[in-house]
Amino acid sequence: MMRSLFAGVSGLRTHQIRMDVIGNNIANVNTTAFKSGRALFHDMLAQTLRGGASASQDGSQGGINPMQVGLGTALATVDTMHSQGNLQTTGRITDLAIQGEGFFVLSDGTSQVYSRDGAFGLGDDGDLANPANGYKVQGWQADNNGVVDTSGALEALNIPIGLRMEAKETTQMTLRGNLDAAAAVGTQGTVTTSMNLLTYGAGTDLLSVLFNSSGTDLGLDAGSAIVISGDGGATSTTFTTVAGTTLADLATAIQTELRNTSATATVTVDSSGRLAVSNPTGGGAALLDIQIQSGDPTPNTYLEGLVADLQGAMALDGSATSGTTLTYATGTDYLTNLFNVDGTSLGLSVSDVITVDGKKGTVAVAQGSLTVAADTALSDLAAAVESTFSITNTTGVVVNATGGVTINGDTGAGYGVTDVAINTSTGNNILKTAMTYTQTQAANGGLYTTSVQVYDSLGEGHAVTLVFDKYAANVWRWQAIESGGEVGVGTKTVTFASSGAYLSEGGGAISFDPGNGALGISIDPIFTGMTQYAGDYTVSVATQDGFEQGELNGFAISADGTVTGSYTNGMTRTLGRIAVAKFNNPSGMVRVGENLFASSANSGLAQIGSADSGGRGSINSGTLEMSNVDLAQEFTDMIITQRGFQTNARIITTADEMLQELVNLKR
Repeated sequence: MMRSLFAGVSGLRTHQIRMDVIGNNIANVNTTAFKSGRALFHDMLAQTLRGGASASQDGSQGGINPMQVGLGTALATVDTMHSQGNLQTTGRITDLAIQGEGFFVLSDGTSQVYSRDGAFGLGDDGDLANPANGYKVQGWQADNNGVVDTSGALEALNIPIGLRMEAKETTQMTLRGNLDAAAAVGTQGTVTTSMNLLTYGAGTDLLSVLFNSSGTDLGLDAGSAIVISGDGGATSTTFTTVAGTTLADLATAIQTELRNTSATATVTVDSSGRLAVSNPTGGGAALLDIQIQSGDPTPNTYLEGLVADLQGAMALDGSATSGTTLTYATGTDYLTNLFNVDGTSLGLSVSDVITVDGKKGTVAVAQGSLTVAADTALSDLAAAVESTFSITNTTGVVVNATGGVTINGDTGAGYGVTDVAINTSTGNNILKTAMTYTQTQAANGGLYTTSVQVYDSLGEGHAVTLVFDKYAANVWRWQAIESGGEVGVGTKTVTFASSGAYLSEGGGAISFDPGNGALGISIDPIFTGMTQYAGDYTVSVATQDGFEQGELNGFAISADGTVTGSYTNGMTRTLGRIAVAKFNNPSGMVRVGENLFASSANSGLAQIGSADSGGRGSINSGTLEMSNVDLAQEFTDMIITQRGFQTNARIITTADEMLQELVNLKR
């Protein structure tokens, strides 16, 4: 009976421990990533009352079983159940849960512990840590190029919000898409001409191309009769023009007639295209009475208006001048001496800055400019226009026979010149209107443009437009334009096979000087992803490797623990990777409190590596693992434990009553 008393006591003790385990499980039903425990019993040593015996050799007697009385129960083990807990979504990036096997590796700087609790946050130093105890999450930091070396030593994982990413210049771009094979081949370029410009007449100018100061044709063609008199009409001479008669010829004819009255009279053409009469010894108007009129049946009022100032009293010094004559400008005429077709001066002065704008293809060109000097000619303006539009053909931009500036664009729609605008930096509407362009021939052929933002070494963006025009069968010419200015690209062709597949390209790098102190940009365009089939144009720049400077303003954590930072410039870069440890026997680990475990001799060494590899579970960002305590099971176990405790208590009370009866036998 004493044995039963002690057996009952052992049962009470073990069930008390089991209840402790159950109570701890239930207390941690809402503890993040808590792993429940279970208490297992085994029986204690038994007292042998009789040993066993085997059967006799002659078979006359069977074997005898041993006779033993158990001495109670004992606690065998308290196991930690490392089954997966459910995942709860939190939406917080630094809340992490492991789906599968493994533990986060944490360190306080001296010791290394492990946990399934991924309720992490960023400290003031940017390190990822458990804010409840300060233990820092271990992993591998990426280098400046975003490369993670998982063979290196573990370290605290730092996520430096606000870290600046240095700008990177664009060195390569990749194009993909289709050019329409049905597009026509370009056969002609743009021809567009400004309004006519006038300048002062000169002695060498033909009378047939002279205008008065209002820009009206004088109407002096071959065969025009001009009646000239130097004595008020008493005597006169009729001068008849021919095809080659010049203004100087008219001046000579007038002088010849005047010398019939005064031998010292001279007539010249001055710098303003005027007929200038000088009679230094002739006594002024007292001697000369000049009359010039049309000898045709119909009076030429324009001619008579021009010379009206000669027909009257001369100045006291014996001089007189006609009105100004104008003629078509030529390339050698100075810009400061130019007029519009109405005879209005363009108003250009020395130091004025003339601006040239327009489009080439469909892309605005970089504004050209020309600073006016005293000897700047109309041909210089034509050259500035030619340079602005990067025209390379032999005709280029010329001053035509009627004083207009004609632009002969290069062949192909990609080189079509449109929207030409010539003005001054301060605004000169007379010049702007006089240089209004009229197109007489449009550039033709297939045309397509696409644009991309590239970056220089300082991180400043530059808009580069790529223009493609059909140059020949299966051959497209291309050009690169940055902020309106064409940049050097060499041969500029992309050739396709008859199958429509990419064949070859020419042109080399797209190179230009950003002009802002940054290094020169040199970009290698890759056309291998392009095709030429009959269909829509779809070519675009798929990738370019440059970017502006930016600051780290967010991050994400992937299934393998890779931490990827996102920057204000739209770029991403790997910042590091979270380490995950795996153990051969996780149940052999030691609880050290605060949801932490330490390794033990029976857990095996930590096998540390990346998540989602080598049997390690994957990491889920924005979730936490819940406790794996099963309340239904715990309550059931609690009932069973209570009953076990009660029955063991009954063993003690019953054995006590039996002992009492034994004592009472003496009474």
